[in-house]
Amino acid sequence: MSSRRVIDWLVPPRADARVAARARIVARSLLTISAVVSLLLVAFFAVRSRPSTLELTLFAVAIMTPVGAAVALRFVSRPTEVLLLTNLLGSAYVAVWAFATGGVLSAAVPWLIALLATLGTFGRARLLLAAFAIDILLLVALYWATVRELLPPNLVPAEEAALLAFIGQLSSLVVVAMAARIVLRARVAASASIQRGEQRLHRIVNGMPAAIAHIDYTESTPHYSFVNRRYAERFGRTDEAVGGMGVPELLGDEAYRRIEPHLQQVRRGEAAEYDLALPMPDGSTRYDRSYLLPDRAEDGSVQGAYIFAIDDSERKRALLALELSQTRLAEAQAMAQVGNWEFDLQTERLEWSDEVYHICGHRPRSFAPFFTAHYMAATHVDDRPRLAAALEQILATSAPQQLEHRIQRPDGVERTVEVRAEVLRTDSAGRIVKLVGIIQDVSERKLIEQQLIAAKEAAESASRAKSVFLANMSHEIRTPMNGVIGMADLLLQEPLAERARHYARTIQRSGRALLGVLDDILDLSKIEAGRLDLESASFNLQVMLRELQDLFGEAARLKNVTLRVTVAADLPRWVTGDVVRLRQVLLNLVSNAVKFTTHGTIDVDACRESDGALRFSVRDTGIGIAADKQTQIFEAFAQAEQGTTRRFGGTGLGLSIARELVRLMGGEIGLQSSPGEGSCFWFQVRLPEATAPAEARRRAVAGSFAGRRVLIAEDDPVNAEVTRATLEHYGIDVVLVPDGEQAVTEQARQPFDLVLMDCQMLQMDGLEATRLIREAEKLRGTQRTPVVALTAHAMAGYRDECLQAGMDDYLVKPFKAEALRQMLGRWLNDQP
Repeated sequence: MSSRRVIDWLVPPRADARVAARARIVARSLLTISAVVSLLLVAFFAVRSRPSTLELTLFAVAIMTPVGAAVALRFVSRPTEVLLLTNLLGSAYVAVWAFATGGVLSAAVPWLIALLATLGTFGRARLLLAAFAIDILLLVALYWATVRELLPPNLVPAEEAALLAFIGQLSSLVVVAMAARIVLRARVAASASIQRGEQRLHRIVNGMPAAIAHIDYTESTPHYSFVNRRYAERFGRTDEAVGGMGVPELLGDEAYRRIEPHLQQVRRGEAAEYDLALPMPDGSTRYDRSYLLPDRAEDGSVQGAYIFAIDDSERKRALLALELSQTRLAEAQAMAQVGNWEFDLQTERLEWSDEVYHICGHRPRSFAPFFTAHYMAATHVDDRPRLAAALEQILATSAPQQLEHRIQRPDGVERTVEVRAEVLRTDSAGRIVKLVGIIQDVSERKLIEQQLIAAKEAAESASRAKSVFLANMSHEIRTPMNGVIGMADLLLQEPLAERARHYARTIQRSGRALLGVLDDILDLSKIEAGRLDLESASFNLQVMLRELQDLFGEAARLKNVTLRVTVAADLPRWVTGDVVRLRQVLLNLVSNAVKFTTHGTIDVDACRESDGALRFSVRDTGIGIAADKQTQIFEAFAQAEQGTTRRFGGTGLGLSIARELVRLMGGEIGLQSSPGEGSCFWFQVRLPEATAPAEARRRAVAGSFAGRRVLIAEDDPVNAEVTRATLEHYGIDVVLVPDGEQAVTEQARQPFDLVLMDCQMLQMDGLEATRLIREAEKLRGTQRTPVVALTAHAMAGYRDECLQAGMDDYLVKPFKAEALRQMLGRWLNDQP
């Protein structure tokens, strides 16, 4: 086995590398001592002819004691104590040797010197001096005893004693030299170990991610005695450049003023920690978290401070971002008057955001809120049962809850809040232990809602008032107008002089013009209310277009304007749609063209587009419209120029109504126009092509209703006279009654083929009279008599009221003779 392996076995690895290195040297020294004593034994045997048993025993002890000490180093943690014990055994060995051999000390001296040298390897000065003093005292005592001849006589013969003394002195010199070499090697090894440890520590310190430094307080201004590379790099310097630099010089005056209280705290012997924001050369800011520990001298005074700093920038930035986010959240909650909360059901403890405190009228974080003591107590007494019920509901179903209730602030102000809650956490058994939610102050919203409700009710009231006004206006104008136009129609059926006929036609035209204005106003009202419904029936489109020539040809000729109606060959003859509304749009456009054209031509064209839509256009050579006015003229009561109404007449409703009618038919309308060059109004709609009806259904209503019996219920004498005269003109037998009650009586007394019922009468209105007639028919089991409403009401929805009351048809006053004749044909000749 090699000496290195023996040493490795005697001295296993230790936590303290320095102690381990010295222990290896001690072990080597002890084995060397044992070897030297063994050589001394060999020399002793060469000199002594007959050594005694005691001498051999003492040599054996001298050899085995260092070996035993070396082996003991393996099993103890403090090698110094082993060496001290070994030295004391050596001192006892010297005493026994001297006593047994009669004062021959030379053989023991080198052994003691070697032990002292080995003990000194550990640098325990006090132990070394104590052991050395004991050994000196022991040697002096032995020498004094020898001189005084107090010891027994020497067992070694004189001739051998001299040689043994020489060998002992020689071995002493050898051992002293070896001891000196061991001590020097120990010191060199210790110094190298220290240096290696310092280098290793330096590498470790420089390799650490933390910034480490030592500040020296021995001078008036604290300065750095040591910094690692990471600390210096934070300031853009090297560790050599920072060493010896004053702390204010490196940190800057402002940063030094911030940390000086912490440095003073360390001076008082206390540990300190602080956060420091440091501006970097590149303009950025680094955040350090620093820990300071006092560096004490042997007398306990503070001579410096150790600094351990970590770059806390990421955490600090995250914290600042979190604080900014929380600030923005708080600001957003304050602006929206929304706060968040958590409710611990086990403790009834509430966690409120700042805005919840504000909503409830408290200073933020002024107290720890609890559900019953604070929130339930602040809830309006009338709303507490609903709040408790909502809490029970979420606990029973775990379903999110929403509740609006009132709270009473400490200053007496009542607010309305909206609370939303949901489950945040449950325990292992599934029981709800924590709720989370938001609360919003909705007082202003509730006020706005109440204002909106009030405004809506006011608007609805105004709309109802407008509807009532329009209904009354319609009734009050149509009722006398029916008499005016009806009498004019009857008058024109008589043989009249040309001047009288001209007057009658003027009355007729003026009445119909006034009726047209009224119809436009009512149509606009229906459109605005969304209650204008389109009919859907088949009609002859080409016939309707040719009628335009008949209706406006004479008026255009009187103004020296040529009216031309052109129908494309591919235009379908029969289509399905609302013929009345389609005719109304075309009449409006052609009427405007005739009105605003003083010379030239008016062309009405109808054709089929490639996508199947039907396109109608009215082109004139009239006054034209400026580009900036072309959108305006489609608005209600709007005309291109302020003087248009005075010059050409009109209300400005026609184009607005036409646009809405086209929109209701699913089409679009537009124009191209230039001032002084004329205009072209166009619109296109989709009208499904229809099959021509049977010949019987296309035949005109028969002209003779002779022998038919019609009951008229009308309280206005003029309208009653007009209606009666018109019906008698057709050969109809007429019975006239002035109110609904008499109509019910008369209809029950004798049968009639048709009943014409005015809706508004004094004694009993037409709706109630119709209901009674229908009930009487059911009781008697008689055939149903057609009842047609004659009414001046043209408002949307009134037709439905009439039909619901049991009426079969609806005729609006003032009615044209043709409309009356078609209605009679539907109910008296069983024709549509």
